[in-house]
Amino acid sequence: EPKIKESIKDLSIFKKSFLLLVFTMGFFLLRAQYCIPTVSGSVVNVGITNVSFSNVNNNTPAPEGYADYTGDTAIVIKGSVYNLSVTHADRMVSRVWIDWNQDFDFNDAGEMAFYFDERFLLAAVYTKTIPVTIPLTATLGFTRMRVSGIEDNFAQPDTCNNPEGDVEDYIVDIRQQNMVYDSTTTVQYTYSCVTPGDYQRIFLGITLTTTGH
Repeated sequence: EPKIKESIKDLSIFKKSFLLLVFTMGFFLLRAQYCIPTVSGSVVNVGITNVSFSNVNNNTPAPEGYADYTGDTAIVIKGSVYNLSVTHADRMVSRVWIDWNQDFDFNDAGEMAFYFDERFLLAAVYTKTIPVTIPLTATLGFTRMRVSGIEDNFAQPDTCNNPEGDVEDYIVDIRQQNMVYDSTTTVQYTYSCVTPGDYQRIFLGITLTTTGH
């Protein structure tokens, strides 16, 4: 009987701990959200018209204010380099942020992946392409990419406020590099004398060199 009571007590403690864990995770998920950008105005025919990154190539209307394109996922591999292109209708200042460490903001060092000031160019439509290297320290899994373009008469865009222009959100799926075979090194060992039962001698050494995991 004492053992039964002790087991019931242990079960009760486990249930309380489990409920506390579920509550904590739920509270975190409710609070851990990306800010929804504020776009206070727009100009006819001025805005982002295309975003291309990895397998994503998305044509968009201009202007559109804030647009959620998180149904589009760019798949990238750690350590690899991908071209990131942004096309504007009319002259704008654009920035792209990627939340590499998945902490639900774009304020960490290195998270502004793209910057271009197009205000002094004469072209009505302009595409800028910048190579982006996926950091080896990036957290694996799904994260957010935010593309922001602001009309040329206003200040620089930030991650949550755009006085006049477009903001678009996308998903980036960060994956680990697959293991790739690089080379093989073979070393042969020779011995002048081998005694019967000498099973600890190494006669042939083979080393495989790979990249990735």
